[in-house]
Amino acid sequence: HRNILLAEDNDLNAEIAIELLKMKGASVCRAENGKRAVELFMESSPGTYQAILMDIQMPVMNGMEVLEQRKNDPVFENIPVIVITVNDEIRDQMVAFQLGATDYITKPFIREIVIYRINNVLSSKRRVEAIVREKENLQIQTELDLMTGLYNKVTAERIISGLLADNSRLN
Repeated sequence: HRNILLAEDNDLNAEIAIELLKMKGASVCRAENGKRAVELFMESSPGTYQAILMDIQMPVMNGMEVLEQRKNDPVFENIPVIVITVNDEIRDQMVAFQLGATDYITKPFIREIVIYRINNVLSSKRRVEAIVREKENLQIQTELDLMTGLYNKVTAERIISGLLADNSRLN
């Protein structure tokens, strides 16, 4: 199930986005400004939101400030942010990407294109997560004896050498 956090101050734009996302099976939680979006994210448990759709021009805290603040939290930073805004200035698009935006869509938007781009972002995120899980599984397999579940000889020697080196530094 896809949970999307929508940060949009314009009621009409929010209604259109919510309707579009709900038609495609997503649950949407709306924040009317960037500050509220950050609060909702921080109050949620990890994994609650799969993506954030966010306007740049909002009261209280704008989208660029949200992107800037996002860099200070590793969980928040790993959530894809898709900017949807009327602002089509190249400089602002570059800044948004430099601050970690995953995609940038200008309004007025074509509904089908927005859905494709959201799906692409979410698919990419799932692929990266699968690769990370596979890497972790392979790391475990290279460190353990598969029959006993204990550290293998190479891993045990590395751990013991590290402990001995740490102990010699303390003395």
